[in-house]
Amino acid sequence: MNEANEPAAFSTPQMVLLEAEAKLKRLELAGTVDAITARLTPRALLAEAVDEAKELAGNVRDHVTQVFRDATSPDADPEASTRARAIVAGVATVVTLVVAASLLKRRGGRQP
Repeated sequence: MNEANEPAAFSTPQMVLLEAEAKLKRLELAGTVDAITARLTPRALLAEAVDEAKELAGNVRDHVTQVFRDATSPDADPEASTRARAIVAGVATVVTLVVAASLLKRRGGRQP
């Protein structure tokens, strides 16, 4: 069959509109897939993890600073001061136990 014998394509304004909407949706979907792909690259995921870790470290530093300020400042709220001193004492105890356990393990658990 040649082009002269082919029937003419039939389309209505509604069909043209629907085809245009379908093309637009395909382009939007392709853009969304590209954006998701870019966001899930290893480099992007690493950058996001680094940013979150930096933010978390900053928050921890701020909280630790506040605890030590409450524990050592004579102007601190008495309740906050008591709580901060208990936290500092607990952390010191845990560190002491970990160091002692490490030393005992290094010695092989032998008694003198």
